[in-house]
Amino acid sequence: MKDEIQALLMRISTLLLANNESVWGLLFLDFSERLKENYEYTLHEIKNQFGGAGSFSDLILMEKGKMLSDENNQLSKMQDELYRLLKKEIAYLSSINR
Repeated sequence: MKDEIQALLMRISTLLLANNESVWGLLFLDFSERLKENYEYTLHEIKNQFGGAGSFSDLILMEKGKMLSDENNQLSKMQDELYRLLKKEIAYLSSINR
């Protein structure tokens, strides 16, 4: 599942960087690299990006004041998939670390 999560992080980062969301794009690129060093901790860090005001879940891609419908639909699907994978992997790792 690690490879699947890393690939998804790269796809998210690419979409964000292509739509001038460099802060979020570079953060997710960094997460992809950090998964190689401290996998379980980084999974939790990524999952934490989904909570609270101004979180990754709240992100809306825009250009010149207009929402980018196709890009936001792609992002939403990838956000949902990433969150699902994170929850599944964290639960699995918790169950084997008992």
